Amino acid sequence: MHQLYDGLHEVLMKLLRNSETKEAVLQYLADVIQKNGNRSQLQSNPLAVASSGMFVSLSAVMLKLCAPFLDASLSKKDKLDARYVLQGGRLDFSGLTAILATSEELARWVDGRNHSRTEGFRQVQQLREQEELRRLQAEEASTSMQIDSLQSYPLKSMASASSDNVKFNFICECFLMTARVLNLGLIKTFSDFKSLAQEQSRRKEELATLKNMRGDGAPAQIEQDIAQLEAHIEQLSQDRLCYNSQLMNDVDLMQEALAYYRLMVVWLTGLVGGFRMPLPAVCPMEFASMPEHFVEDAMELLLFASRIPRALDGVNLDEFMSFIVMFMGSPLYIKNPYLRAKMVEVLNAWMPKNHGYSPTLSSSMASLFEGHQLALQYLVPNLLQLYVDIEFTGAHTQFYDKFNIRHNIAELLEYLWSVPSHHNSWKQIAMKEEKGSYLKFLNLLINDSIFLLDESLKKIPELKEMEVQLSEEQWSRRPAQERQERERHYHQQEHVVRYDMMLANEDVKMILYTSAEITAPFLLPEMVCSPFSHLIIFGTFEDRDYSSSSLCIFIGGNDILQSGNHAVQVERIAAMLNYFLLQLVGPQRKALKVKDPEKYEFRPRELLAQIVNIYVNLDRGDPQGLFARAISSDGRSYKNELFTGAAGVLRQYGGLPMQMLDEFEALGAKARAQAQEMMDAEALLGDIPDEFLDPIQYTLMTDPVILPSSKTTVDRSVIQRHLLSDQTDPFNRSLLTAEMLTPDFELKKKIDEYLASHSKKL
Repeated sequence: MHQLYDGLHEVLMKLLRNSETKEAVLQYLADVIQKNGNRSQLQSNPLAVASSGMFVSLSAVMLKLCAPFLDASLSKKDKLDARYVLQGGRLDFSGLTAILATSEELARWVDGRNHSRTEGFRQVQQLREQEELRRLQAEEASTSMQIDSLQSYPLKSMASASSDNVKFNFICECFLMTARVLNLGLIKTFSDFKSLAQEQSRRKEELATLKNMRGDGAPAQIEQDIAQLEAHIEQLSQDRLCYNSQLMNDVDLMQEALAYYRLMVVWLTGLVGGFRMPLPAVCPMEFASMPEHFVEDAMELLLFASRIPRALDGVNLDEFMSFIVMFMGSPLYIKNPYLRAKMVEVLNAWMPKNHGYSPTLSSSMASLFEGHQLALQYLVPNLLQLYVDIEFTGAHTQFYDKFNIRHNIAELLEYLWSVPSHHNSWKQIAMKEEKGSYLKFLNLLINDSIFLLDESLKKIPELKEMEVQLSEEQWSRRPAQERQERERHYHQQEHVVRYDMMLANEDVKMILYTSAEITAPFLLPEMVCSPFSHLIIFGTFEDRDYSSSSLCIFIGGNDILQSGNHAVQVERIAAMLNYFLLQLVGPQRKALKVKDPEKYEFRPRELLAQIVNIYVNLDRGDPQGLFARAISSDGRSYKNELFTGAAGVLRQYGGLPMQMLDEFEALGAKARAQAQEMMDAEALLGDIPDEFLDPIQYTLMTDPVILPSSKTTVDRSVIQRHLLSDQTDPFNRSLLTAEMLTPDFELKKKIDEYLASHSKKL
């Protein structure tokens, strides 16, 4: 292919060097780009646009035109002019989504099918941008830049930029034309190749299902359907071989494209002041208005090249790493969370553990992560920030999208935890943001762990039942259509459980290794203890399913004092651990026994050992005894016998040191003592008036607050727990922050009087 590319390049160069044909050639290239703009769409009409082969060839030729200014020092980068994009001359960039989209573009980008989700995303996004702006302003305090608010720099659309008739040099024009050609050609072909592979995989699954239906009772049409499907799969295989030949085996083309995008990221970073952190508090207009695909295409190329042996050999990735570290956690610069998530995919592909890398390349990748100065300082904080940001994307699939993205983040974080410099950076951010962004991260990590483990453990008994049905003799005598539907459902559920369990294992593992050294955030907020209080009692309420709430009262003499803060986070982690301890060693554990748990990524003894280890880690870091009290205050899952049962299982089968099991049983004894005190507290309170109960958790409110929009009164600790993962009013979905809560002093007085009257019973 390169002989073809070289010949086309030679012809084009002769035409460009001729002053009489140069303008006509450039205009021809611009016309080709403009008339094929629809090629970038997911499903373009192949009859209305040029072929992929034509555009891949044009991509290769354009890269050869750019080669003279893609030298190692990038000496010609100052020849590039952002006004070429803003002005809209030979090429029109105005219809392309900008890196930092305007509010109108954002409204089109989020899911228009759900107005409440769109509005909620808009409000949350605005709040995050304001928080990010305040953070950047604080870091930039030494500069003279003064900013009144986020709204002081509304983004100007590309079409409204200056239309002065500027004469651009050939390097600038060639470079930015190449960006459009690559987007429509080489990069689009990556997407087509991925879609082709996915379709081939789906068809093979359909073929396997059809073949399983052969036999008595099968439809007469089945053999014809099998033959047609086999022919289609063969055609897909031939198409895939063509892609392999032109893309996967062309290392030279990949490296030429990598050299091009190296200049692209260096130039884009130059628009914001170069490779330095923190970023300016205000995103420069030149960067904000660049097409988003400039960045996305660079990431797509890095991902694709990472899967090709030798494609990254000898390639300088330092600037790419700097670019990713700088912008991955910066919603004020790149608003699209999916684009920032793609940067994580790139880093995930670069991890030294990649088995496709040569020893030399693996060593280079390790140096990239472990010796890059910007990465050492900012990579972990930005990954943790993106873990939080991805909770809300505005898309109707955001709930499921976040698990895929966090899977990549979790794998990367696990590797970074093993690197001493990143390990220390993680501990520093946990200390610095103990009650801020790190607490939000932990809350979402716990949320995901609960959801994924719970979903998996609920589906495993269903799979067990289906396994029994499929093995019964009468199964083969059932109608073929019924067998096909049930088997398809069975295999779908297998896939769901396996994937959910894999993600859950990652989350539990992250809680395990972080809790060994970072315990304080799990135990926040700490109790506000009276200096003269000598007894702490936690009360629970029967007939209430509240899993993670409790009443805390301090008794000193004849006085009862309420804590200003409930132990919100410690209650959540305790409730989670208790629930899964109940699942693994409680009465229902037999329902989890299946023939081959490993195929579902389900390893019950290993999971039990991890959960017990987390219990011990948190107890070791809890001199105040908050964790033991939170364990016993969980009215849904806590049972004293679970602690002795779990320790007995692990003593029998191994998995943890005996000393740790002794500590675990000692924790169980402390929780048992607290449970007795809780029973005494319940007897004191009797039947609590409904107006004193939180409407969300149905527990006694100790710090009632009024929500400004819905005017509902709730307990501060309960709503703060909700706000950790969703900054909206749970009763009407309007924007809500902790600062907007209004204390309900009148109701608090009534509750205090009620508690005081009952304390006299002591």
